[in-house]
Formats: sequence, C-alpha cells, structure tokens
Amino acid sequence: MNFYGGEPLLSFELVKNIVLFFASIKEKTKRKPLYTLTTNGILLDKEALQFLNKNKFQVELSFDGLAQDIQRRKESFIKIVSLIKQILIDFPEIDLETNSVFIPETVELLAESLEFILQLGLKSILFNLSFLHFWDDRSLTKFEEQMVKLRKIVSNHYRNTGEIPFAYFREKEKKGIFYCSAAKDRMAISAAGEVWGCFLFSDYYRVGKNKSMLEKFRFGNLNSPRQIKSSWKKVSHHYKSLLRENFLNLRPECLECPELEDCTLCPLSASFAGSLLKEIPSYVCTIQKIMIKEKKIFAKKLKI
Repeated sequence: MNFYGGEPLLSFELVKNIVLFFASIKEKTKRKPLYTLTTNGILLDKEALQFLNKNKFQVELSFDGLAQDIQRRKESFIKIVSLIKQILIDFPEIDLETNSVFIPETVELLAESLEFILQLGLKSILFNLSFLHFWDDRSLTKFEEQMVKLRKIVSNHYRNTGEIPFAYFREKEKKGIFYCSAAKDRMAISAAGEVWGCFLFSDYYRVGKNKSMLEKFRFGNLNSPRQIKSSWKKVSHHYKSLLRENFLNLRPECLECPELEDCTLCPLSASFAGSLLKEIPSYVCTIQKIMIKEKKIFAKKLKI
C-alpha cells in the first residue's frame, strides 16, 4: 500500500485508519501488509514518525539536495537534513530513502547534491529529471557531464564499501522490452475516490492533460462498485494498448535503437513533457540514452 500525493500526511488520519483496517484483516487474509509513503517531510512531526516507525513504513522523502531551496519551500534544506539525521538515529524501523528531482536550471547541482545525500548515510537514493521542463541541448550536455561525475562517485563508494546506495546503478533489470504494468500488478485510488491502473494516470488527469482521452483509462469511483465491475474488462483492454512487449506500440526509432532492451521508460511519464500518451519527445529519449550509457560503463568497470 503506497500513500502518495500531493502530500499524504495532509490526510494523516486516513493513513492511520487504512493501516488499522489492514491490521484487522491480517489474520484472516494471512498476508502481511507492506506500507510506503512519499512525503516532502514538512509534516513529519514526532507523532507521524512514531507511527511510521511502529508500522515499519518505507518512507520516500522528496529532497533535492543542494537544489532544495531553489525548487521547493525556501529554507527547507536545513529542516530536511535535520529530519534525515533524526530518522536514521531515532527511528530505525523506518526504511528511509530520498528522491531528488532536477530541472534544467538545477542540473549542474546533481552530482554534488547526491554526493551530499550519500554522506548523510542514506542506504537508498533515487534521482529523476523533471519532464515537465524542456531540456535543450545545453542542459542535456550539462546532464551528461553530471552523470559522468555521479558514476565516478558511485564507483568510488562501491570500491570503499561494497555498497551501491543509488538504486539506478544497483538494479539489474532483466533484458526484454519494457511494458507498462498499470492495472496488471497495481491499482490506484485518487483522493476523489477515482480508480485507475496507476497513480500517474490520476496525476496526468488532474493537471488537465488530455482529459477526454484519459477517460477510457478510468475504472470508475469507489462509491459505485457496480460501475467498476461492469467496466473492468473494457477499461483493462485500454491499458493493454500501452504494452511495449512484442514490439507493439513502438516508434520506428525505438525499433532501430540498440538500447531498446535496456530502456525502462514509462510511457506516461514521458507524456508529462507535454506530448500525447505513448509519444516520446526526443530530449526524453536522449536523457534515457545518457543514463543507460553511464550505467553500462559502471557495471563493466566494476564487473557487476
């Protein structure tokens, strides 16, 4: 169960009630729930931290490192750094990871920011680029330079500790054509009770992107379970149209790309760049190729 926003701690009572519900049916279902929560940390007070620690939450903390005060709330950098140190010392049952997002204006801070987070003692560090911004050739060149620096930082850390805290460099994806698994191994409920195959569809719809097109991906509302049941087969079929396996729904450029089996680009994430669903802007493709290149160099040099 992943609590995602916006900011889920704005509905902290709802989070607690859902956890209590799963606790009440745990014996009946014989399943152990796993909870994750994505937060910007502003509302992580003592009560919230104690609750998350007690229920062994995985917490993904949005923290942009040295770019924090540029992209997020002013003067939040100091608060979040203090919060990270507090969690690592006082709340050991919280599985903490950070996620940093960079834009063209802050990409020059990427490597230095992630090295700073690494030095705080984090065992799991994520990073992403915002596709809500256009990446021109200059910003892409800066990103490539930063990825080279980051790869060297990760390599040195691995040689010294045997650890790879950066999930992107650590993960070994299986070879094969990546596909969208929305509505296949996940479902999502929006704050308004709308049921989707993945939380990204709710976000995409909420910000007003191609609403008429996205209607066919909505299963219905929790207040109308009959509607969800009756629409299930039809709506599920629309999600299958996003599959990239067996070379379905791929651009000609993708079919000819030597990195095809290493590309794990979510088709909806690419659409946040302003394109239509399933269309991939050229700069998004370039970003993917830069990341794949550095990951391959890292693995080859360290023989991972």
